[in-house]
Amino acid sequence: MIPSSAQPVIRPAVDRMLQAEEIIRAMRRKIIAPKQATQADEALVAIDNAIAELVAARVEIKAGHLTRAADRVAS
Repeated sequence: MIPSSAQPVIRPAVDRMLQAEEIIRAMRRKIIAPKQATQADEALVAIDNAIAELVAARVEIKAGHLTRAADRVAS
């Protein structure tokens, strides 16, 4: 579902997803060619955190969709 200007509920969650995806891409590059073991460890932690953000944002988006569906059914 595409958000409308009347119901822009999911935009912050989408922004968080895009930021997390960018972090994952950047950290993956660090892991592929790590210069030091500590950089690889830091990259793994950053990836874990970004994945958690993706999951939270996805839940927020799904909740927004369910809320909209419930509102449509109720009206």
